[in-house]
Amino acid sequence: EIQVDSGGLQAITLGKDVNDEMKDGVYRTQSKYGTIGFSFDVMPLKLINDKSSFHDTSGRFFDPSMIKQCAIESGKNLARQIEVYLEEKTVCRPMLIIQGNSYKWYQKWADYALAQIPKNHLQYIAGISSGAGALGQGLREDVERVFTLSQLNVPAHLKKRFHLLGFGSMNRLIPVIQLRKAGLFDDDVLFTYDSTKHTGSVVRGQFQDGPKIMQMSRQKDKMFHKAFLHVSEVSKNVFGYDLDEDDLYMTICRPSADWAEKYGSADFKFEERNLSKYAFFLYSVYEVMRCVKLMEDDDTNIAKIRKKDYNEFISLKNIRDAHDYNEWKLHAGRAIRSKGVRNLDDHSSLENFL
Repeated sequence: EIQVDSGGLQAITLGKDVNDEMKDGVYRTQSKYGTIGFSFDVMPLKLINDKSSFHDTSGRFFDPSMIKQCAIESGKNLARQIEVYLEEKTVCRPMLIIQGNSYKWYQKWADYALAQIPKNHLQYIAGISSGAGALGQGLREDVERVFTLSQLNVPAHLKKRFHLLGFGSMNRLIPVIQLRKAGLFDDDVLFTYDSTKHTGSVVRGQFQDGPKIMQMSRQKDKMFHKAFLHVSEVSKNVFGYDLDEDDLYMTICRPSADWAEKYGSADFKFEERNLSKYAFFLYSVYEVMRCVKLMEDDDTNIAKIRKKDYNEFISLKNIRDAHDYNEWKLHAGRAIRSKGVRNLDDHSSLENFL
């Protein structure tokens, strides 16, 4: 399976104009190379000033008055995406992206967005992708996001596949593990996620050693040799390639300029260098999934990652319905770190708040 992002957020960050022609081009690229494609969604946010960013929860507000407009526009984007996929006769299927600040607003978003899709086209939607742009990035918000997915009132087939945007650390996957144990999701429900943590580990030289992320040094030390042992095994098993120790060292542990200085060109051994990156990246993903499996099998493994609030996370598996969840939020949930986006409705106006 190949999941293909829309690149919408990146385009906005770079100051690019996201017009209909660009969107159609993205959809056709997705249809050519992917099996799952993500659409263009519109954030229901108000930024405090021009210096605020979508990654700074203190610099933005969720604006409930924008939900309908943003959801309808996002739904129309999804409808057009489906049309392009049908024109291209592709196997690629789109995901419905939903945004909100609580269950109430996520549900409203889903209702407004799905109303834009012709009924005979609903079958082509692969599942639901949940964003946190208007909710927040703390672990408490992660629990809220996962629980919300379990309660959504949407066509049944959409609840068989969920994607969590920007959800790649082991900490943030614990709510999925525990709420699955609670029985809030059927056994055949598929969860996927995307994360810059895995891809960024290659650039930052960070080695996933079980539940720990270890910073590689610029030396061929004990940690490097441990990394080489595991990464070279991945390279051999996945790519059928015997990874060269110096290639991995120069790629992960040294600045890119050192490669050009040593070999005379940054493009020298281009394929070997990329294979080093891919193998290092894949081992990071493998280690995260291995640890997730350990946490699924035995709650005590969660303590290796979350010692401080272990009991609060363990208690998630006792939640059976919305009443249980609200009780959890009032008591155990208060101990979980929060980094929420503020709701503009909680203030008479943005100007008065400032």
